Amino acid sequence: MISCSKSISTTEPITASTGRIIIDSNPQGAQIFLNSENTGKVTPDSIIDLAAGNYEIILRMDLFLDTTITVTLTNNQRQVIFIDYSADPRNFGTIDCSSEPASALIFLNDTNTSLTTPHTFQFLQPGSYEVKFTYPEHRTDSTNFTLRGNQIKTIFITLQDTSIWVDYNSRNSDYPGGFHACCVAVDNNNIKWIGTRDQGLIRYDEKEWTRFYTHNSPIPSNWIPRIKVDDQNRKWICTTGGLAIYDDNTWVTYTTSNSSIPCNEINAIAFDNQQNVWIGSEARHMLFKFDGSNWTTYADIYMLGYFESEVYSLEIDHLNRIWIGTLAGLIIFDGTSWSNFGYELSEFNINYITSILRDNNNFIWLGAIGTTVGYLTEGGLFYYDGIGFNEVDIPVKSVTDINIDRGENKWVSCGTTSVNANSGGLIKVTPQNEATLVLPNSPILTERRFLGVACDINSNVWIATRTAGIIKLKAWKL
Repeated sequence: MISCSKSISTTEPITASTGRIIIDSNPQGAQIFLNSENTGKVTPDSIIDLAAGNYEIILRMDLFLDTTITVTLTNNQRQVIFIDYSADPRNFGTIDCSSEPASALIFLNDTNTSLTTPHTFQFLQPGSYEVKFTYPEHRTDSTNFTLRGNQIKTIFITLQDTSIWVDYNSRNSDYPGGFHACCVAVDNNNIKWIGTRDQGLIRYDEKEWTRFYTHNSPIPSNWIPRIKVDDQNRKWICTTGGLAIYDDNTWVTYTTSNSSIPCNEINAIAFDNQQNVWIGSEARHMLFKFDGSNWTTYADIYMLGYFESEVYSLEIDHLNRIWIGTLAGLIIFDGTSWSNFGYELSEFNINYITSILRDNNNFIWLGAIGTTVGYLTEGGLFYYDGIGFNEVDIPVKSVTDINIDRGENKWVSCGTTSVNANSGGLIKVTPQNEATLVLPNSPILTERRFLGVACDINSNVWIATRTAGIIKLKAWKL
């Protein structure tokens, strides 16, 4: 008989007690710290295999204040933690709104609050906000920011007064022309056309801006020094790369590569009473004519002995003579002979004729800028009444352009290429030849180098500026 015996224990094995903390939050995504150590977890998640004891849980969420909770676990206990950030009053933020002028209507995240400045919004959830202020005859302005938990955000905006002066550039509007405008014209439908230094041609109907440039139109260059509108409402656009004509539907362009146009650098244009178009070139010292089919070059003015004869402006008088403004002074061409009016203008000591305008009395107005070509000369405003030249006393002598409104007032833009933004302005000359300097009353509109001017049918004056885009003056309010 074989037998054996063995002692067998029946005691259950000892196991470690483990607990668990389940953590969630609103909003979710809060970082979970356990006893000041980053667990690498974010809500919702769990921390498991915890021995009995006390634990410090910190939840950290961007924009919200940290939340700290102490948890006591017993053996094998399971605890659930839920943190509602949006219900914690410590996380509410405040936006304090004020403006100049006061009583501006407040929009919060594009919602009309029907409240006006000054006003304080309380108990706001953290997050991204846009505050916008509107006020009659002032430019709407807004600011975007992030509001954090328990933060007081102070918003103060000075709204630009647009009751008389309104500027348009790439910084403050949808104007697509940058900042350097060279010229402005108003067509027969009261549409505004702006020529820029390097952004092409801009159309504005006071609702929408449209930009024409070399990548989306046949326009030969984006540098446009002059625009003229004919009686058929065609826009004749002078560029540094050729001539463009636009009738609101069709483009026609003339360059030396596709036509017999004598040169591409077009700077001045005028229409005579026989439907001819006269064109001047600054770079080539040329005067030439286009009859709709043929190009005729009349002279290289420099070769006629008129030195420094870059053509800057043209006008046709009631006798169909061409008045030519050059860097060297005034020249008149009657279709056959040339006349230099240097002697007649010598008493005024002017040379650089930047602009010429014929008024309804058939007077010819001349604008000049002072130069140092050869010797120091002055600028100013002058008119020829059929007998002689007369000077109008104006406060700023650097004339860049002249236009006339429906009330026979002349509007004169003044400015230079000087780095001094205060070197120009706008001058109103009444039919009695009384001149007044008109300047913006806004601290925002500090640019005074006005390069072009045009009047619309609503008695607004439009101004091309060197660094501030285009400016509208509601002249009827002055």
